[in-house]
Amino acid sequence: MYKSLGVMLAFTLAGCLHHGRGSGGDQVVRVDPETAGAICAAGGVSIHTGLDRNRNRKLDDGEIDATSVVCNGAPARLDATLCAGGRTHKGLLTLATPAAISAAADLSCVDGNLLVVDGPMQDFSGLGQLRQVSGDLVITGNRALTSLEGAGLIKVGGGVLLQGNPVLADLGGLESLTDVGGRLQIIDNGDLVTTQGLTIGKLSGSVRIAGNSLLSSLAGLARLTEVGQDLELTNNDALIGLGDLGLLRQVGGHLVIDQNDGLEKLSLPALERVGGRINLASNFTDRIDLPVLRSVGQELRVGSNPNLVRLDAATLTSVGLRLEVRDNPVLTTARLPELVYVADKVFLASNLVLTELDLRKLLTIGGELYLSSNHALTDLRAFSGLRTVGSHVSILAENAMTSLTGLEKLQSIAGFLQIQWNPALTTLAGTESLESVGGALTINENPRLPTALAQALATRIEVGGPVTITANGP
Repeated sequence: MYKSLGVMLAFTLAGCLHHGRGSGGDQVVRVDPETAGAICAAGGVSIHTGLDRNRNRKLDDGEIDATSVVCNGAPARLDATLCAGGRTHKGLLTLATPAAISAAADLSCVDGNLLVVDGPMQDFSGLGQLRQVSGDLVITGNRALTSLEGAGLIKVGGGVLLQGNPVLADLGGLESLTDVGGRLQIIDNGDLVTTQGLTIGKLSGSVRIAGNSLLSSLAGLARLTEVGQDLELTNNDALIGLGDLGLLRQVGGHLVIDQNDGLEKLSLPALERVGGRINLASNFTDRIDLPVLRSVGQELRVGSNPNLVRLDAATLTSVGLRLEVRDNPVLTTARLPELVYVADKVFLASNLVLTELDLRKLLTIGGELYLSSNHALTDLRAFSGLRTVGSHVSILAENAMTSLTGLEKLQSIAGFLQIQWNPALTTLAGTESLESVGGALTINENPRLPTALAQALATRIEVGGPVTITANGP
């Protein structure tokens, strides 16, 4: 919601800081103008943080680790009751010098955006009367800021951005902040260990917490029940659990929990609905538990989690687009026993030791069923309720699969059927009810499957495309 801000700022901090993305060089913050266009219709600013790896005392493009964009726009209307008894500043206010901070001591409201950048402040005691910012609050690149204590903020009409404050350890001082109208972003604060200090229960905007390499606690989110837009937790390598999100019931947009290398448990016990996609990827957790999740508006993706053993979504009934579980090398159990409908694609691939797959109530896949390289699955009993596939079925390189048992209720496939490279497959049992394949039928390179069985299936059903049966067994 920035007013026009023609600022370009670069500075370095003495000493080498811990950083979640690399080592060597000082931390640098750069603020660039963002021209009007697809990202910001009326322009704004881009705030970049990273390490000065070549030590030229500025942040080069190739050194950027994180970027936040804040767009120009009309600020929210001030609440006059919060401004009583103090002065109101109209327009953009930048606090970067002792003189500017001193002049702001009697402010109760900022009718615009407040930028606290590269200043001498160690805490917010000099702004103790400030109650409201109608636009965005941006606190970035403050090399001496160890605490937000002294802040009396109650309402921010726009977003709150805390980025690149290298010695800020917690968020104490924000306890009275109960109303944030835009995004809450906490990014690349090298010494931040906890979000303690926040007390917000609901956010209409989004939450992004990323690149805080020492962050181990989300205690400041313990009261959070709803996020109106996206919730993103990425690259917080010291974060070991999500217990502080125990009251979270709903995310209106996307839920992204990605590349948190220390995350041991991923459990969201109260989460009922996500309006967008869920992406749970590249974490080191051994279990994902979503016990009351009922619906996902777009995609549920669980991928590239090297230690993941078990996935449970016991009450999930529908996925609006795609279900993808892939590249989880030690995953043995995936339980989604109440899932009835997936609007687009079910993609299960490279889960090398998956033996317990429960999709027993899945009736309809609107798009494709794709199975590949799940080398411990011996049959398809997990799909015993499946009746309709709106596009293709691919069963590829399933090394232990001996039959297609489990597909007995499947009557039609709208697209192609491809059964290929399955070395243990000896029978097509399970396809007895299949009546038609709308596209091509391909049964290739299944060395233990008798060719006669493949040919019998091709003769019995209606096939809308070419039939290819080669390199199967005698």
